[in-house]
Amino acid sequence: MQLKKTDCRCDVAGWCKTHRRSMSVVRWTECHDKPGFYEVFQAAKKSRGFGDTVARWIKWFTGGKVKPCTGCNRRKDWLNKKLPYPDEEQFEPVEPLDK
Repeated sequence: MQLKKTDCRCDVAGWCKTHRRSMSVVRWTECHDKPGFYEVFQAAKKSRGFGDTVARWIKWFTGGKVKPCTGCNRRKDWLNKKLPYPDEEQFEPVEPLDK
């Protein structure tokens, strides 16, 4: 077992209860070994839907220089309503595949 460099609690790739998402081997490695990625996945966990994700992307790409207006917030709410992220309870844990 390798030493962990972040607060990641998962031992293998697959469904992550902490981040409420499926983690590929690449994403799990980033979360487990690369400082900063655990926090990024934690922030993403709080998204209600795709509108929150788009808003976060815009904020990241612009360095926070573009402030959301009324139209931005309406678009975010509309996208969240049309493309919501599922709750953790809607998923059944999946066992990782053995290679």
